[in-house]
Amino acid sequence: LKGDRKRLKAEKFELLSQMKQLYATLEDKEKELRDFIRNYEQRMRESESSLQRLAIERDEAERERWSILRHARDEAERGLALATQLNLRHAQIQQLKILHEIMILKLLFAFAIFLALL
Repeated sequence: LKGDRKRLKAEKFELLSQMKQLYATLEDKEKELRDFIRNYEQRMRESESSLQRLAIERDEAERERWSILRHARDEAERGLALATQLNLRHAQIQQLKILHEIMILKLLFAFAIFLALL
């Protein structure tokens, strides 16, 4: 009977020791899990922040792209308007040259008639 008590007491202490080890292991695993969750949440916040920055940069790039396209269109229209004005001026210059030549011919003709009458 005394031997059984000693054996039971030893088993009791062994079980208590195992329970303490299990609790320590459980606490360690719980701490690891909390650390993992905290790190995961931090990475998620950083990822969300990065995604927001990328979205803002994408929107800015898109606005800049459209601004450049509008500016290019405006400059193309301005170039066409200037080309049209240049063509009109060139046509006016040609007409003035023709009128100038007609005037010179009229003067020469009038002078020739004047000389013939003398």
